[in-house]
Amino acid sequence: PPPRPAEPRRSSWPDCRSGLLVCNLIVVLGLSAAVVMQAMSLRNNHTTSEAEIRGLNKRVNTLRDQIMRFNGTSNADVLAEIDTLRGQLYTSETNMQTKLDTTRTDVYTQLQSTKGQLDAEVQETRTDVYTQLDETQTRVTDQLQDTQDSLNAAIDDAKAAIRQEVEEVQNHVDQYVIDTQHLFSAEDDFLKYQLAGAFSLLACLISMWHLTSHLRHFQQPHIQKRVLAILMMVPIYSITSWLSLVFSTAQPYLEILRDCYEAYAIYMFFAFLVAVLSDGNGNFAVVKLLASRMEQEHCTDDDDDDEDGGGG
Repeated sequence: PPPRPAEPRRSSWPDCRSGLLVCNLIVVLGLSAAVVMQAMSLRNNHTTSEAEIRGLNKRVNTLRDQIMRFNGTSNADVLAEIDTLRGQLYTSETNMQTKLDTTRTDVYTQLQSTKGQLDAEVQETRTDVYTQLDETQTRVTDQLQDTQDSLNAAIDDAKAAIRQEVEEVQNHVDQYVIDTQHLFSAEDDFLKYQLAGAFSLLACLISMWHLTSHLRHFQQPHIQKRVLAILMMVPIYSITSWLSLVFSTAQPYLEILRDCYEAYAIYMFFAFLVAVLSDGNGNFAVVKLLASRMEQEHCTDDDDDDEDGGGG
């Protein structure tokens, strides 16, 4: 691009002052966070220490009660109390054994009499139960057969209904999956269109800025008009590529347009080189120099062929 006029240099003191203020603010925030974390740690340690102190106080009170309990009692008193308790235990054991023997005898007698009655009642009950079981078995067998037939019919109907509902749900799910895939595909395509369009627009804006800069400083027309033709390749390429992405059916025709302008841009680049390297009076020294070198190389190749033929 052509040179632009120098802009006045701006002072960097406000930026430095803003940077220092930001750094000070960050340091203050970091120190505040450290102080808060330290206070929280001290508070947790204080709570733990208070809990341990309460536990120790409780244990000391328990030990104090035990010590106070045994201060007024001697060993002789303890032994006398143990002998008294031992005599009471022996007396209670004797009484319990006597009562147990008496109760055992009474229970055995009652069991014998009850056993005879129970045997007779069990025999009668067994006969009645067998009779009722036979009747109930016949009735239950008939009911089970009827119930089984009804269940089989209901199961067949339920299977048919469930199969039909499953097929309907499967069809709805398949259709929902297809619709969801189309929706996601459309969203992805829209996102790609947005990104491609944004970058295409950015490329066009940059190219237009360069084009307008050249047009504002159009001081060397024989060179700058070729530069303008080359710069036009960026918007043409970006626009045709974005249109090919959006309208895929028109892609072959857009490729033809893009390839044609690519060939024209290559020609303009060669013309740009020739215009830059020429003397500015229409005398293309570069073309003449290339032509002379090609003639020299052609003559050198002919001489080598003649020498090879003569040597043969």
